[in-house]
Amino acid sequence: MRRLPCSARSSSAVCNFAPKNIAGFTSELLILGAKDADGNVIVLGPRSEVAIGEPVF
Repeated sequence: MRRLPCSARSSSAVCNFAPKNIAGFTSELLILGAKDADGNVIVLGPRSEVAIGEPVF
C-alpha cells in the first residue's frame, strides 16, 4: 500500500458507525471509493460544490 498526500477536494463518507478496530486504529468513519479500470482506488466525492455535511442519498 502506498500513501498519497491528501488534497483539498471533498470526499464522500459514512460517519457515526460504531467504533471498529481497523489495522490497530479505532475508526467510526468509512470513506467511499471504487476501483478504476487499472485497479487504482478512486475516492468518491461530489461533482458540484456542496456544503460540508450535506446528506448523501
